[in-house]
Formats: sequence, C-alpha cells, structure tokens
Amino acid sequence: MKRVSAIVLSVLLLSAASACASQSKPVAVPVSDGLLQDNSKSESSDQESSKQESSKQESSKQESSKQESSKQESSKQKSSKQESSKQKSSKQESSKQESSKQESSKQESSKQESSKQESSKQESSKQESSKQESSKQESSKQESSKQESSEQESSKQESSKQESSKQESSKQESSKQESSKQESSKQESSKQESSRQDSSLHSQNQNTKKNRTNITVIKNIRSRIDQIDIEWEPVNGVEGYCIQYSASKSFPSNSCKTVETKDNKITLKGLKKNQRYYFRVCCYKTSDSGQKSYTEWGSVYSENLKTIHEVNGVTYVDGILITNKTYSLPMDFGDGLSSETLDAFDKMSSDAASQGIYLYIISGFRSYWTQQYTYNSFIYDRGVEQADRCSARPGHSEHQTGLAIDVNTTSDYFAYTPEAEWLERNCVRYGFIIRYPKDKEDVTGYKYEPWHIRYLGVQKAAEIASSGLTIEEYYGLTSVYP
Repeated sequence: MKRVSAIVLSVLLLSAASACASQSKPVAVPVSDGLLQDNSKSESSDQESSKQESSKQESSKQESSKQESSKQESSKQKSSKQESSKQKSSKQESSKQESSKQESSKQESSKQESSKQESSKQESSKQESSKQESSKQESSKQESSKQESSEQESSKQESSKQESSKQESSKQESSKQESSKQESSKQESSKQESSRQDSSLHSQNQNTKKNRTNITVIKNIRSRIDQIDIEWEPVNGVEGYCIQYSASKSFPSNSCKTVETKDNKITLKGLKKNQRYYFRVCCYKTSDSGQKSYTEWGSVYSENLKTIHEVNGVTYVDGILITNKTYSLPMDFGDGLSSETLDAFDKMSSDAASQGIYLYIISGFRSYWTQQYTYNSFIYDRGVEQADRCSARPGHSEHQTGLAIDVNTTSDYFAYTPEAEWLERNCVRYGFIIRYPKDKEDVTGYKYEPWHIRYLGVQKAAEIASSGLTIEEYYGLTSVYP
C-alpha cells in the first residue's frame, strides 16, 4: 500500500506542474517582423513541443493511471482472493466447528441413547430379577406345598404301612403260632413215630444199640477259615447219617442246621469266620412204608475255625502270613529274608551237602519294585496269560514276604535232578514245603515249581505236608486275581 500511495503522489505532482506551465502567459517584447516571425515559429515550435510533452505526460499519466488501476485491480483481486481465502477458511473453520458440534451432538445423543438403553437394560434386568424372584417364590411355595402334600401322603402311607404291618405282624404271629402248634404236633408225632420205629429197630437187630454207640467215634475233624471237614466210623445196617451243627452248644432251632448224607463224611460249608462250631451225628433208616427212623444223637463235638485276620494290610491265617493271587501285600512290606528262614535253609543245605546234594539260593527276598520288573519281563517274553502262570504280579509274590526261596535253578529240568528229589522228601523236616506242587495249578494259580520252597515252621509244615494239600486247600483259601 505504501508503494501505491507514492506512485499516486508522483502522478499528482506531475499533473500540477503541467497545469502551471499551461496557465503562464509569455511577456510581449517589441521585435521586428523578422524576429517576430522567428519568434512566432519558435513559439509554434515551443507550443508543439509543449503539446508533445503534454501528450507524453498525458500518455505517461494514462499509463501510470492504467498501471495504478492495474495495480489497484491486482491489489483488489489479491485482496478479493485473500478475502475469499479468508472467507473460505472461515467457512471451513465454521464447517469444522459445525461438524465438531454435530459430532459432539451425535456423541452426546449416542451417550444419551446408550444411557437410555443401559437404563432400559437395568430396568429389564430388575424386572427379570423380580420375575425370577417371584417365580422362585412361587416355585418355593409350590415345592413347599408339594413337600407338605408329600409329607402328608407319606404320613398317610406310613400310617397305612404301619397299620398293614401291624395286621401282617398279627397274621404272621398267628401263622407262626399256628405253625408252631403244627410243628410241635409234627415233632411230637415224629418223636412218637421215631420211638416206635426205634423200638422196632432195636427188637429186629441187636447190633443197633452197638451201632448207636459207635456213631460217636469221630475219626477226623479239620477246620478251615469257613468250613469244617468231619469223618466218622461207618455204621452197619443204616441207610444214611444226619448231622446237626450250630454256633451254640444248645442247638437252638432258629440257628442250627441239619443235613443228611449217605457217606460217612461231610464238609460243613458257608460257616461264619473266626467262630467255634458244635456238631453231632445220628443214623437213619427208611422203613417199608417210606418213613425214616432216626437213632439218638451221638456225642457233641466242637471245633474252632481257622482264624483269619488282617494287620496293616497283611493277611494272616492261623498265624501264617498268606499271600497269593487273592491276598496281597503293601508296596513297602518286607526288607529281606527272615532270620528263621535263612537259618533253616543253612541247616538244610549243610545236611544235604553231607549227603552229596548241593543246594543254594538263586532268589530270596524281592521287593515290590523288583517283582514288578520281573513280572513285566515275563509279559514281554511270553504274554500276560503265560506270565501269570509262572510269575506273580507285584504285591502278590511270596518272595516279598521274606519266607520263600528259589533253589538252584528255575528251569523245568530241575524236577528230574537228585537235588529236586532230595528237596521234596526232606524239606519238611526243616520247616519248608514245596509251595506249588505238581497238578495243583488250578488251586494255587501257578504251574509246578519244584525249586520254590516256603518256610512255615516245622510243626505247620508237617501238618500241611501230611495232609497232601496245598496251603489254599488246607485253609480253604482261593487264589484268584481280583
């Protein structure tokens, strides 16, 4: 703007100078005609020059004016552009502000909408909770009502059951009394009949009285953990025998049992463990009319069942530690061969050596974990079925008891050696038995192992060996994996 103002001021000054020049008049001087003509020419020339100069100045003014106008126009256009730019910027700024306001408004609206929705959800949740609570209360009331009804119904049913039970008890009591009467009547009749038949039997055969006396002679009694074997002298001229047994010496009718057999021995099975049982025997004979006549009962005998109990996971039968496929040992049981077992073997091997028989231990105590490795090796080589015939599963091996020894070799050919023959004949004298004898696999669970001996002590070993039975048979035990 300062530059434009300077240019305008210069133009104005030039215009003022030109006007002053045109207004000044020349001074009249008397001259001659020649001189006047020359002056006139000169004057004309000056005027022409002045006109040209004025024309130039005018042109210059016009040019300056045009330039000024152009500059002013440019300035105006520039100002207009700047104004337009400012207006555009202002519009953009306004638009941004408007957009920001709209965005803020939208966000505010969104917040309000979210708030409304949240409020609506909360309200719905409250209503739903209220409904659920009402439903629960209603269900609780219904449940209470049902329980009340059920209790009432149960009470009714219980009352009905009690009434029925009373009636049934009354009926049963009446029936029992009636049965008791009938039974008493039958027993009385039977006694009378037996007495008559017994008298007849006595009159027909003088040996009957002697036979009645002989029936009291019991040849053998052997108990197990839940059964008793009984054998008596046979009686001539009788058809069979009747055995009565009970855990009470008085033989009460509600607990004693009676069985009959035509053989002179019997095994009483299914007895309660760790009990003492009483028993007696008589003879019977059937008459031509089909009636049985019985002799008087013989003497009363009693026998304790072999005790069986468990201590810290270890089973003992009649004081003997038992382990087989049925009865197992704890994992941490055992720490080596027992001193009694080792002393007995040393004495036996020393005596055998004096006779030219050499016995030595190839396997004594085995821990649970050693047995696990041994058993798994058999499985790898022969499969589970064959492994179970010749090797015990961990926890079921007699070697873990510290009372078992494998002698010389575990090869089957050992059965045909002098050492095996000597061991079978003499080991019992030192308290050992052949634990898995021949042809007893279905009882012991293991194949014949002539090299495997088990220490029991001299007395127990002699009892079992003389019976010809295995430990399982002698005590009535099973040997089957669970």
